[in-house]
Amino acid sequence: MSSNYVVNVEAREETGTSASRRLRRAGKIPAIMYSKGKETKNFTVSVVDWKKVGKSEASVLELKTADGSTYSVLVKEEQYDYLADRNMHIDFTEIDLNATIHAAVAIKHIGEPAGSSQGGLLEQLVYEIEIECLVKDLPSSINVDVSSLEVEHNLKAKDITLAEGLTLKSTPEQVIFLVSKVAAATSAETAEADEEAKPAE
Repeated sequence: MSSNYVVNVEAREETGTSASRRLRRAGKIPAIMYSKGKETKNFTVSVVDWKKVGKSEASVLELKTADGSTYSVLVKEEQYDYLADRNMHIDFTEIDLNATIHAAVAIKHIGEPAGSSQGGLLEQLVYEIEIECLVKDLPSSINVDVSSLEVEHNLKAKDITLAEGLTLKSTPEQVIFLVSKVAAATSAETAEADEEAKPAE
């Protein structure tokens, strides 16, 4: 399930390019929060605090202001300057924790496939699946145990065990993981190459 990670924010009055540059020099990230049917709110987030958010892997965030007000949000967009290695701007969307959401969630594998000992190689073909759930139940990622996969076997979206409250919306027959017989094929190719390399008698 999701964990609501608290992020302290400060209200900001000044907007625009110059104001944003001053904030970044001061170690703060300009941010904006969109709310359905409400006025947008402008905030700043400490760079130090935002780095902690990345490590938390939280899916739902709780913005907290100096006056104690809190807002449950999802990150709508994050602008990052890879050349300067810094966050430029963050867009948040305020959400109702009891509303239903359709979202793409990252898939991570755990365990070592049984087929690995038989020369098999695990391949991940899809890195996200579509699910539907209440916002408060939205996971940051879904772990899938692949330890039972034999050589030339696969695991489809419908085979993933989802937590209570999550409904699969991806195509059920979509292959997520498979164990291919790469090592065995490589050995055969090597033997054939060695045979061809032998001098004629």
